[in-house]
Amino acid sequence: MGKFVHRLSADWPDDECPKIFAEGLGDNPRQIKRTVNTFLMLWKLADKRKAKLQERIKPIRLAKVVAIQAVHPDLYNLLLKDEPRYLREMEEYYRVEATREQKGSSEKLSTVLEPPPALMPFLSRRGAAAVRRILTLHKPELLDANFAGLPPDELRLYFTLTRRAEAPQVAPATESDLKVFEPQVVRIPTGKFLMGSTKEQAAQAIKDGLDKEYAEWEQPQHTVELSEYSIGKYPITNREYQAFIKDAKYTQPRGWDGDQFPSEKGGHPVVNVSWNDAIAYCRWLSEKSGRHYHLPTEAEWEKAARGENGSIYPWGDQFDPQKANTGEAKLGDTSEVGQFSTQGDSPYGCADVSGNVWEWCSDWFDENEYKNRAGKSVKDPRGPQDGRTCVLRGGSFDYSLGFARCALRFRLDPNFLYDNFGFRVCVSPILKSEL
Repeated sequence: MGKFVHRLSADWPDDECPKIFAEGLGDNPRQIKRTVNTFLMLWKLADKRKAKLQERIKPIRLAKVVAIQAVHPDLYNLLLKDEPRYLREMEEYYRVEATREQKGSSEKLSTVLEPPPALMPFLSRRGAAAVRRILTLHKPELLDANFAGLPPDELRLYFTLTRRAEAPQVAPATESDLKVFEPQVVRIPTGKFLMGSTKEQAAQAIKDGLDKEYAEWEQPQHTVELSEYSIGKYPITNREYQAFIKDAKYTQPRGWDGDQFPSEKGGHPVVNVSWNDAIAYCRWLSEKSGRHYHLPTEAEWEKAARGENGSIYPWGDQFDPQKANTGEAKLGDTSEVGQFSTQGDSPYGCADVSGNVWEWCSDWFDENEYKNRAGKSVKDPRGPQDGRTCVLRGGSFDYSLGFARCALRFRLDPNFLYDNFGFRVCVSPILKSEL
Protein backbone atom coordinates (compact mmCIF):
# COMPACT_ATOMS: atom_id res chain seq x y z
CA MET A 1 0.00 0.00 0.00
CA GLY A 2 2.88 2.34 0.76
CA LYS A 3 4.31 1.82 -2.74
CA PHE A 4 0.87 2.31 -4.30
CA VAL A 5 0.30 5.62 -2.49
CA HIS A 6 3.79 6.92 -3.22
CA ARG A 7 3.31 6.32 -6.97
CA LEU A 8 0.16 8.46 -6.97
CA SER A 9 2.29 11.60 -7.17
CA ALA A 10 5.75 12.49 -8.38
CA ASP A 11 5.70 15.72 -6.40
CA TRP A 12 4.92 14.98 -2.75
CA PRO A 13 5.58 18.10 -0.58
CA ASP A 14 7.04 15.84 2.13
CA ASP A 15 8.03 12.16 2.13
CA GLU A 16 5.97 11.63 5.30
CA CYS A 17 2.68 12.53 3.59
CA PRO A 18 2.16 9.26 1.65
CA LYS A 19 2.74 7.29 4.86
CA ILE A 20 -0.32 8.99 6.39
CA PHE A 21 -2.62 7.90 3.57
CA ALA A 22 -1.11 4.42 3.38
CA GLU A 23 -1.52 3.71 7.10
CA GLY A 24 -4.65 5.71 7.85
CA LEU A 25 -7.07 5.09 4.98
CA GLY A 26 -7.52 1.33 4.92
CA ASP A 27 -7.24 -0.72 1.74
CA ASN A 28 -9.71 0.82 -0.71
CA PRO A 29 -7.56 2.08 -3.64
CA ARG A 30 -10.35 4.24 -5.07
CA GLN A 31 -10.93 6.07 -1.77
CA ILE A 32 -7.21 6.47 -1.21
CA LYS A 33 -6.65 7.93 -4.68
CA ARG A 34 -9.57 10.36 -4.28
CA THR A 35 -8.31 11.50 -0.87
CA VAL A 36 -4.75 11.93 -2.08
CA ASN A 37 -5.98 14.02 -5.03
CA THR A 38 -7.92 16.21 -2.61
CA PHE A 39 -4.81 16.69 -0.50
CA LEU A 40 -2.59 17.55 -3.48
CA MET A 41 -5.13 20.07 -4.74
CA LEU A 42 -5.33 21.75 -1.34
CA TRP A 43 -1.58 21.80 -0.93
CA LYS A 44 -1.15 23.55 -4.28
CA LEU A 45 -3.76 26.09 -3.19
CA ALA A 46 -1.93 26.67 0.11
CA ASP A 47 1.40 26.90 -1.70
CA LYS A 48 0.06 29.61 -4.03
CA ARG A 49 -1.29 31.59 -1.07
CA LYS A 50 1.90 31.57 1.00
CA ALA A 51 1.83 35.33 1.48
CA LYS A 52 -1.70 35.26 2.90
CA LEU A 53 -1.18 32.10 4.95
CA GLN A 54 2.26 33.30 6.09
CA GLU A 55 3.58 29.80 5.41
CA ARG A 56 1.68 28.50 8.44
CA ILE A 57 0.17 25.51 6.65
CA LYS A 58 2.45 22.48 7.05
CA PRO A 59 2.02 19.61 4.54
CA ILE A 60 2.11 16.73 7.05
CA ARG A 61 -0.54 18.35 9.25
CA LEU A 62 -2.69 19.10 6.22
CA ALA A 63 -2.42 15.48 5.11
CA LYS A 64 -3.63 14.34 8.53
CA VAL A 65 -6.67 16.63 8.49
CA VAL A 66 -7.61 15.49 4.96
CA ALA A 67 -7.19 11.83 5.98
CA ILE A 68 -9.40 12.33 9.06
CA GLN A 69 -11.97 14.03 6.85
CA ALA A 70 -12.10 10.87 4.74
CA VAL A 71 -12.13 8.14 7.41
CA HIS A 72 -14.18 9.84 10.13
CA PRO A 73 -16.44 12.54 8.59
CA ASP A 74 -18.57 12.95 11.73
CA LEU A 75 -15.49 13.77 13.78
CA TYR A 76 -14.25 16.11 11.08
CA ASN A 77 -17.57 17.98 11.12
CA LEU A 78 -17.39 18.38 14.89
CA LEU A 79 -13.89 19.82 14.63
CA LEU A 80 -14.88 22.06 11.73
CA LYS A 81 -18.08 23.48 13.17
CA ASP A 82 -17.34 23.58 16.87
CA GLU A 83 -13.89 23.19 18.36
CA PRO A 84 -10.76 22.71 16.19
CA ARG A 85 -8.72 22.65 19.41
CA TYR A 86 -10.27 19.24 20.15
CA LEU A 87 -7.90 17.82 17.52
CA ARG A 88 -4.99 18.85 19.73
CA GLU A 89 -6.68 17.32 22.79
CA MET A 90 -7.38 14.06 20.95
CA GLU A 91 -3.77 13.75 19.84
CA GLU A 92 -2.61 14.16 23.43
CA TYR A 93 -5.14 11.62 24.66
CA TYR A 94 -4.05 8.99 22.13
CA ARG A 95 -0.38 9.56 22.94
CA VAL A 96 -1.02 8.97 26.64
CA GLU A 97 -3.01 5.85 25.79
CA ALA A 98 -0.24 4.51 23.56
CA THR A 99 2.43 5.17 26.19
CA ARG A 100 0.48 3.34 28.86
CA GLU A 101 -0.09 0.37 26.59
CA GLN A 102 3.61 0.16 25.76
CA LYS A 103 4.46 0.12 29.45
CA GLY A 104 1.81 -2.49 30.16
CA SER A 105 0.26 -0.32 32.85
CA SER A 106 -3.21 -1.11 34.17
CA GLU A 107 -3.56 2.44 35.47
CA LYS A 108 -6.54 4.42 34.20
CA LEU A 109 -5.90 6.63 31.23
CA SER A 110 -4.55 10.06 31.94
CA THR A 111 -4.25 10.72 35.64
CA VAL A 112 -4.20 14.46 34.92
CA LEU A 113 -6.03 15.23 31.66
CA GLU A 114 -9.48 13.88 30.88
CA PRO A 115 -10.58 13.93 27.23
CA PRO A 116 -13.32 16.44 26.36
CA PRO A 117 -16.70 14.73 26.97
CA ALA A 118 -17.77 15.85 23.49
CA LEU A 119 -15.12 13.54 22.01
CA MET A 120 -16.06 10.43 23.96
CA PRO A 121 -18.68 9.19 21.43
CA PHE A 122 -16.02 9.33 18.70
CA LEU A 123 -13.38 7.28 20.54
CA SER A 124 -15.16 4.00 19.88
CA ARG A 125 -16.92 4.69 16.56
CA ARG A 126 -15.99 3.39 13.15
CA GLY A 127 -12.92 5.30 12.01
CA ALA A 128 -11.56 5.88 15.52
CA ALA A 129 -8.74 3.35 15.12
CA ALA A 130 -7.65 5.01 11.88
CA VAL A 131 -7.70 8.46 13.51
CA ARG A 132 -5.54 7.13 16.32
CA ARG A 133 -2.99 5.76 13.83
CA ILE A 134 -2.95 9.08 11.97
CA LEU A 135 -2.47 11.22 15.08
CA THR A 136 0.25 9.06 16.65
CA LEU A 137 2.20 8.26 13.48
CA HIS A 138 4.96 10.77 14.21
CA LYS A 139 7.00 11.35 17.34
CA PRO A 140 6.18 14.49 19.38
CA GLU A 141 9.54 16.08 18.60
CA LEU A 142 8.62 16.29 14.90
CA LEU A 143 6.81 19.56 15.52
CA ASP A 144 5.53 20.31 11.99
CA ALA A 145 3.84 16.90 11.85
CA ASN A 146 1.82 17.20 15.04
CA PHE A 147 -0.81 19.49 16.56
CA ALA A 148 0.47 19.74 20.14
CA GLY A 149 0.95 23.33 21.24
CA LEU A 150 -0.80 24.73 18.16
CA PRO A 151 -3.10 27.62 19.16
CA PRO A 152 -6.73 27.58 17.98
CA ASP A 153 -6.26 30.18 15.26
CA GLU A 154 -3.46 28.10 13.73
CA LEU A 155 -5.56 24.93 13.91
CA ARG A 156 -8.49 26.68 12.28
CA LEU A 157 -6.43 27.42 9.16
CA TYR A 158 -6.44 23.74 8.24
CA PHE A 159 -10.21 23.49 8.55
CA THR A 160 -10.74 26.73 6.65
CA LEU A 161 -8.69 25.27 3.81
CA THR A 162 -10.33 21.82 3.77
CA ARG A 163 -13.98 22.67 4.43
CA ARG A 164 -14.83 23.19 0.74
CA ALA A 165 -13.12 20.00 -0.38
CA GLU A 166 -15.34 17.49 1.36
CA ALA A 167 -15.50 14.17 -0.45
CA PRO A 168 -18.97 12.97 -1.58
CA GLN A 169 -19.10 10.29 1.11
CA VAL A 170 -18.81 12.81 3.95
CA ALA A 171 -22.08 12.65 5.86
CA PRO A 172 -23.38 15.61 7.88
CA ALA A 173 -22.97 15.28 11.60
CA THR A 174 -26.13 14.79 13.58
CA GLU A 175 -27.34 17.33 16.11
CA SER A 176 -26.44 14.98 18.97
CA ASP A 177 -22.87 14.76 17.66
CA LEU A 178 -22.53 18.51 17.88
CA LYS A 179 -24.07 18.97 21.29
CA VAL A 180 -21.08 20.16 23.26
CA PHE A 181 -22.21 21.04 26.76
CA GLU A 182 -19.89 19.38 29.26
CA PRO A 183 -16.48 21.07 29.62
CA GLN A 184 -13.12 19.37 29.65
CA VAL A 185 -11.50 19.13 33.08
CA VAL A 186 -8.07 18.32 34.49
CA ARG A 187 -7.53 16.40 37.68
CA ILE A 188 -5.59 18.06 40.49
CA PRO A 189 -4.01 15.52 42.87
CA THR A 190 -4.35 15.52 46.64
CA GLY A 191 -1.67 17.55 48.35
CA LYS A 192 -0.45 20.81 49.82
CA PHE A 193 0.39 24.06 48.08
CA LEU A 194 1.48 27.60 48.95
CA MET A 195 -1.42 30.06 48.87
CA GLY A 196 -1.14 33.84 48.91
CA SER A 197 1.88 36.13 48.56
CA THR A 198 5.04 36.73 50.54
CA LYS A 199 5.82 40.26 51.71
CA GLU A 200 8.40 40.58 48.94
CA GLN A 201 5.96 39.46 46.25
CA ALA A 202 3.28 41.83 47.52
CA ALA A 203 5.76 44.72 47.59
CA GLN A 204 6.73 44.06 43.98
CA ALA A 205 3.07 43.95 42.99
CA ILE A 206 2.57 47.39 44.52
CA LYS A 207 5.51 48.68 42.47
CA ASP A 208 3.78 47.22 39.39
CA GLY A 209 0.72 49.34 40.12
CA LEU A 210 -1.37 47.23 42.53
CA ASP A 211 -3.29 49.07 45.23
CA LYS A 212 -1.77 48.53 48.69
CA GLU A 213 -5.09 47.32 50.11
CA TYR A 214 -5.29 44.58 47.49
CA ALA A 215 -1.77 43.45 48.33
CA GLU A 216 -2.71 43.11 52.00
CA TRP A 217 -5.60 40.80 51.11
CA GLU A 218 -3.08 38.26 49.72
CA GLN A 219 -1.03 37.99 52.91
CA PRO A 220 0.36 36.11 54.67
CA GLN A 221 1.39 33.27 52.41
CA HIS A 222 0.34 29.99 54.01
CA THR A 223 0.09 26.27 53.32
CA VAL A 224 -3.24 24.72 52.34
CA GLU A 225 -4.01 21.05 51.76
CA LEU A 226 -6.67 20.05 49.25
CA SER A 227 -8.29 16.72 48.48
CA GLU A 228 -8.22 15.59 44.84
CA TYR A 229 -10.56 17.50 42.57
CA SER A 230 -11.12 18.31 38.90
CA ILE A 231 -11.30 21.79 37.41
CA GLY A 232 -12.07 23.17 33.97
CA LYS A 233 -9.10 23.16 31.64
CA TYR A 234 -10.56 26.32 30.08
CA PRO A 235 -13.07 28.99 31.08
CA ILE A 236 -16.63 28.18 29.98
CA THR A 237 -17.01 29.20 26.35
CA ASN A 238 -19.88 30.90 24.56
CA ARG A 239 -20.73 27.64 22.80
CA GLU A 240 -20.87 25.72 26.08
CA TYR A 241 -22.97 28.44 27.71
CA GLN A 242 -25.30 28.48 24.69
CA ALA A 243 -26.39 24.92 25.46
CA PHE A 244 -27.49 26.16 28.90
CA ILE A 245 -29.32 29.18 27.44
CA LYS A 246 -31.27 27.02 25.01
CA ASP A 247 -32.07 24.14 27.32
CA ALA A 248 -32.90 26.11 30.48
CA LYS A 249 -34.50 29.06 28.64
CA TYR A 250 -32.18 31.28 30.66
CA THR A 251 -31.62 34.97 29.96
CA GLN A 252 -28.84 35.45 27.44
CA PRO A 253 -25.78 37.59 28.23
CA ARG A 254 -25.62 41.18 27.03
CA GLY A 255 -24.32 41.34 23.47
CA TRP A 256 -26.05 38.14 22.26
CA ASP A 257 -28.77 38.05 19.62
CA GLY A 258 -31.36 35.91 21.36
CA ASP A 259 -29.66 32.58 22.01
CA GLN A 260 -26.89 33.29 19.47
CA PHE A 261 -23.49 34.36 20.71
CA PRO A 262 -21.44 36.99 18.83
CA SER A 263 -20.24 35.77 15.44
CA GLU A 264 -16.90 33.94 15.37
CA LYS A 265 -16.72 33.83 19.18
CA GLY A 266 -17.99 30.32 19.91
CA GLY A 267 -14.61 29.34 21.38
CA HIS A 268 -14.15 32.56 23.39
CA PRO A 269 -15.00 32.61 27.10
CA VAL A 270 -18.54 33.69 27.85
CA VAL A 271 -18.66 37.19 29.38
CA ASN A 272 -21.24 39.53 30.85
CA VAL A 273 -22.21 36.86 33.37
CA SER A 274 -22.71 37.58 37.06
CA TRP A 275 -21.81 35.30 39.97
CA ASN A 276 -25.50 34.35 40.17
CA ASP A 277 -25.53 33.48 36.45
CA ALA A 278 -22.48 31.26 36.93
CA ILE A 279 -24.13 29.50 39.87
CA ALA A 280 -27.25 28.88 37.76
CA TYR A 281 -25.11 27.38 34.99
CA CYS A 282 -23.37 25.04 37.45
CA ARG A 283 -26.70 23.78 38.79
CA TRP A 284 -27.96 23.14 35.28
CA LEU A 285 -24.73 21.36 34.28
CA SER A 286 -24.88 19.18 37.38
CA GLU A 287 -28.43 18.12 36.57
CA LYS A 288 -27.64 17.39 32.91
CA SER A 289 -24.40 15.52 33.49
CA GLY A 290 -24.96 13.78 36.82
CA ARG A 291 -21.71 15.23 38.14
CA HIS A 292 -21.61 17.80 40.95
CA TYR A 293 -20.26 20.91 39.25
CA HIS A 294 -19.73 24.17 41.14
CA LEU A 295 -17.59 27.27 40.97
CA PRO A 296 -14.11 26.56 42.38
CA THR A 297 -13.23 27.77 45.83
CA GLU A 298 -10.43 30.32 45.99
CA ALA A 299 -8.06 27.60 47.15
CA GLU A 300 -9.05 25.23 44.33
CA TRP A 301 -8.66 27.96 41.74
CA GLU A 302 -5.28 29.09 43.05
CA LYS A 303 -3.71 25.63 43.33
CA ALA A 304 -4.81 24.79 39.79
CA ALA A 305 -3.35 28.09 38.59
CA ARG A 306 0.08 28.07 40.24
CA GLY A 307 0.91 24.50 41.28
CA GLU A 308 2.34 23.37 44.60
CA ASN A 309 5.26 25.76 44.98
CA GLY A 310 3.57 29.13 44.78
CA SER A 311 4.81 30.46 41.44
CA ILE A 312 3.68 34.02 40.81
CA TYR A 313 2.27 33.29 37.35
CA PRO A 314 1.07 29.95 35.95
CA TRP A 315 4.31 29.53 33.98
CA GLY A 316 6.77 30.83 36.61
CA ASP A 317 7.85 33.94 38.50
CA GLN A 318 8.59 36.25 35.56
CA PHE A 319 5.83 37.91 33.58
CA ASP A 320 5.75 37.24 29.82
CA PRO A 321 3.26 39.18 27.64
CA GLN A 322 3.41 36.35 25.06
CA LYS A 323 1.85 33.87 27.50
CA ALA A 324 -1.42 35.55 28.50
CA ASN A 325 -4.10 37.88 27.18
CA THR A 326 -3.53 40.81 29.52
CA GLY A 327 -3.38 44.52 28.80
CA GLU A 328 0.23 44.08 27.78
CA ALA A 329 -0.81 41.82 24.87
CA LYS A 330 -2.84 44.76 23.47
CA LEU A 331 -5.60 42.57 21.99
CA GLY A 332 -8.32 44.69 23.55
CA ASP A 333 -10.82 41.82 23.68
CA THR A 334 -11.25 38.22 24.73
CA SER A 335 -9.27 35.57 22.87
CA GLU A 336 -10.24 32.02 22.02
CA VAL A 337 -9.58 29.73 24.97
CA GLY A 338 -6.27 27.93 24.60
CA GLN A 339 -4.84 30.62 22.31
CA PHE A 340 -1.86 30.98 24.65
CA SER A 341 -1.44 27.24 25.26
CA THR A 342 0.71 25.48 26.04
CA GLN A 343 3.33 28.06 26.96
CA GLY A 344 0.93 29.97 29.21
CA ASP A 345 -0.62 26.94 30.93
CA SER A 346 -0.34 26.13 34.62
CA PRO A 347 1.71 23.16 35.91
CA TYR A 348 -1.48 21.06 35.78
CA GLY A 349 -2.37 22.09 32.24
CA CYS A 350 -5.05 24.71 32.99
CA ALA A 351 -5.24 27.38 30.29
CA ASP A 352 -6.15 31.07 30.50
CA VAL A 353 -5.92 31.29 34.28
CA SER A 354 -3.99 34.52 33.85
CA GLY A 355 -5.70 37.12 31.71
CA ASN A 356 -8.49 36.78 29.14
CA VAL A 357 -11.40 37.06 31.63
CA TRP A 358 -11.85 37.47 35.36
CA GLU A 359 -13.23 34.24 36.83
CA TRP A 360 -15.84 34.01 39.56
CA CYS A 361 -15.09 31.76 42.55
CA SER A 362 -17.65 30.25 44.91
CA ASP A 363 -16.31 32.14 47.94
CA TRP A 364 -17.75 35.24 49.50
CA PHE A 365 -14.98 37.70 50.25
CA ASP A 366 -13.35 38.22 53.68
CA GLU A 367 -10.32 40.53 53.77
CA ASN A 368 -9.09 38.94 57.02
CA GLU A 369 -9.42 35.33 55.88
CA TYR A 370 -5.70 34.75 55.30
CA LYS A 371 -4.70 36.45 58.55
CA ASN A 372 -7.05 34.14 60.44
CA ARG A 373 -5.35 31.10 58.91
CA ALA A 374 -1.81 32.10 59.90
CA GLY A 375 -0.04 29.35 61.84
CA LYS A 376 -2.91 26.89 61.39
CA SER A 377 -3.21 23.62 59.49
CA VAL A 378 -5.77 24.29 56.77
CA LYS A 379 -7.46 21.57 54.73
CA ASP A 380 -10.16 21.99 52.08
CA PRO A 381 -11.17 25.54 53.05
CA ARG A 382 -14.56 26.57 51.71
CA GLY A 383 -14.30 30.28 52.36
CA PRO A 384 -17.01 32.44 53.95
CA GLN A 385 -20.58 31.25 53.39
CA ASP A 386 -22.14 34.68 53.11
CA GLY A 387 -21.21 38.32 52.70
CA ARG A 388 -21.72 41.29 50.42
CA THR A 389 -19.18 40.62 47.67
CA CYS A 390 -17.84 37.54 45.86
CA VAL A 391 -14.35 36.71 44.70
CA LEU A 392 -12.95 36.97 41.17
CA ARG A 393 -9.52 35.72 40.10
CA GLY A 394 -7.02 35.89 37.27
CA GLY A 395 -7.22 39.34 35.68
CA SER A 396 -8.40 39.94 32.12
CA PHE A 397 -7.54 41.29 28.69
CA ASP A 398 -7.77 44.91 29.85
CA TYR A 399 -5.95 44.58 33.19
CA SER A 400 -2.18 44.72 33.65
CA LEU A 401 0.31 42.10 34.79
CA GLY A 402 -0.16 42.88 38.50
CA PHE A 403 -3.73 41.65 38.32
CA ALA A 404 -2.78 38.50 36.39
CA ARG A 405 -0.83 37.05 39.31
CA CYS A 406 -2.18 33.78 40.70
CA ALA A 407 -2.50 35.18 44.23
CA LEU A 408 -4.44 38.34 43.32
CA ARG A 409 -7.90 38.57 44.93
CA PHE A 410 -10.65 40.79 43.51
CA ARG A 411 -14.20 41.27 44.79
CA LEU A 412 -17.54 42.54 43.49
CA ASP A 413 -21.27 42.32 44.08
CA PRO A 414 -22.63 38.91 42.90
CA ASN A 415 -25.16 40.65 40.64
CA PHE A 416 -22.50 42.68 38.84
CA LEU A 417 -21.55 41.71 35.28
CA TYR A 418 -19.14 43.11 32.73
CA ASP A 419 -17.55 42.29 29.38
CA ASN A 420 -14.47 40.79 31.03
CA PHE A 421 -16.18 38.57 33.66
CA GLY A 422 -16.42 34.83 33.07
CA PHE A 423 -15.86 31.60 35.00
CA ARG A 424 -14.67 28.00 34.93
CA VAL A 425 -16.18 25.04 36.78
CA CYS A 426 -14.98 22.51 39.31
CA VAL A 427 -15.88 19.03 40.57
CA SER A 428 -14.74 18.30 44.12
CA PRO A 429 -15.91 16.84 47.44
CA ILE A 430 -15.73 20.25 49.16
CA LEU A 431 -19.10 21.61 48.02
CA LYS A 432 -20.69 18.36 46.87
CA SER A 433 -23.12 18.16 49.78
CA GLU A 434 -24.66 21.51 48.83
CA LEU A 435 -25.63 20.55 45.28
